[in-house]
Amino acid sequence: MKNELTRREVMSYAAVSAAGLLLPAASEAGMWSWIIRLQPTRLLAGLIFDIGKAVVVELASEAIIKSLSRQHYSYSAVADFGYSIGESRRSELLNERNFKPVPYKASVITLGIADYELHPQRTFKMQLNSEEEKRRFQTVLRYLQDERIKIKIAGMGYAKPANEFGGLEPDDLLTLERWHLEGNQESHVKELIAATGVSAFDELTA
Repeated sequence: MKNELTRREVMSYAAVSAAGLLLPAASEAGMWSWIIRLQPTRLLAGLIFDIGKAVVVELASEAIIKSLSRQHYSYSAVADFGYSIGESRRSELLNERNFKPVPYKASVITLGIADYELHPQRTFKMQLNSEEEKRRFQTVLRYLQDERIKIKIAGMGYAKPANEFGGLEPDDLLTLERWHLEGNQESHVKELIAATGVSAFDELTA
């Protein structure tokens, strides 16, 4: 089985989505405007994990981050915190000037969505659980590289085209400060959703 879609397949899926077969109707344009303005790490998490709550989950507190830092795997974190972290209001998500990857990743971990390793610089290094998640990650990465979309990972001084990076891992995309989709934000996001085949954003536009 292939681990990623070819560029031809990506565009094929996007063509189907443009016909309205894979994505919500045009009447939901307002919701799509909200989705494309999300902090990119949230949007990418929806594409990789295919879980709507991973997109809108609140940021974890320092107390939760400290507790997770004494653990090693997310299963124990779920036992400690369960599903106690709620969802942010949509208006708040559009003004996340203080968004930080570590509290966000801690929230995702406590949902039981992903495993992790402790990391000296990033605190947590996210790990994917399933082959489907790995396939979706490869599909997203291939798209970003083929489109030469500029991305800035936390800790970098500036953004550069995704195709200029070597050996990007899932945690790199889940530690993304920004990406540059230029004037084609909605087109890029819809193509990515169609290519990965996720339904997480259907939940958010329902």
